[in-house]
Amino acid sequence: MKMTKSIVAALAACLFFIAALSGCAPNPEKLIIGKWTDSAGLAAYEFMEDGTVRFSVFGADIKGHYAIDKKAGTVTLTGTLLTKSFSRTYRFDVTESTLTLTRIDSGDAAVYTRVAPPTVTQ
Repeated sequence: MKMTKSIVAALAACLFFIAALSGCAPNPEKLIIGKWTDSAGLAAYEFMEDGTVRFSVFGADIKGHYAIDKKAGTVTLTGTLLTKSFSRTYRFDVTESTLTLTRIDSGDAAVYTRVAPPTVTQ
C-alpha cells in the first residue's frame, strides 16, 4: 500500500512538472509583438498581432507583413519600398526585452530593444 502511494505521488509530480514546463514555454509569435529599436535609433520595427509590420530604416517608413516559421526559427519580412517589392528572411531570437535578427544571406546580426508594447490597430 505504501509503495502504491509512493508511485502515484511520483507520477503526479512528474505530470505536474511536465504540464508546468509546457505551459511556461515562451511563444515567439507572442513575444515578438511590440515596438523594437536598435541602440543608435536608426532602425525600428513594430510587429502587430495581425501579421503586419511597420519598420523604418534611416528614416524610410515601410509597411509590410511578417511570417514566422517556428520550426526553422525564422521570420520573413515582406513589403514594398517605392515601387520595389522585397522579401528578407532572418533567424531570430526574442525575449521579453531583446530581439536579435540575423540575416540568413549574410549572417549579419542586429539586436533591438523593446521600447513599447504593441499598438492597438483599429
